[in-house]
Amino acid sequence: MLQIAAVAALGVKALSSASVASEDDLDTSSWGKAKVFVHEVKNMKVNKKGQPSLYFSIKVGRIKVKSAVQKNTLNPKWGEGFRLPAHPNYPLRVRVLQPVSIGSDTLLGVADISFANCTQNKEICAWYPLLIGSESAGEIKITIVPEDFGLVNVIHEDDLKRWKGARRSARAL
Repeated sequence: MLQIAAVAALGVKALSSASVASEDDLDTSSWGKAKVFVHEVKNMKVNKKGQPSLYFSIKVGRIKVKSAVQKNTLNPKWGEGFRLPAHPNYPLRVRVLQPVSIGSDTLLGVADISFANCTQNKEICAWYPLLIGSESAGEIKITIVPEDFGLVNVIHEDDLKRWKGARRSARAL
């Protein structure tokens, strides 16, 4: 019998870092895909005076991308999009950072977005809270469009033989 296993569709909700799955033996070849478009950030809070330069990075599993740096603004507008792997057990982690000339860049906020409740080709556009620990650091507007996402076909060898045999019989008729 041909078995079709449903894969949960891309649902968008904030997650705690405790709910992030392990990345051991991560193989993204069977994952779906999602278009992720980062529009802008608003109400960004920073500890330093003045207008910082900001960029974002996105990580899903072991895949990581980052944006161009927007200079001298607390409300950057990026308008950048990426096509990334998507899986209901691995959230989309978006981090907003401030580049520094020496040492590690300064983390200003994190948003973890789950793919657990999304539906293929159904666009979701929302503002997500950026957090540092449990405190609000601002908001980020993101659009997610799941593609190639929803069903994984699992065909057993015996089922394939039966199907080929039935096809040959139908041709003979």
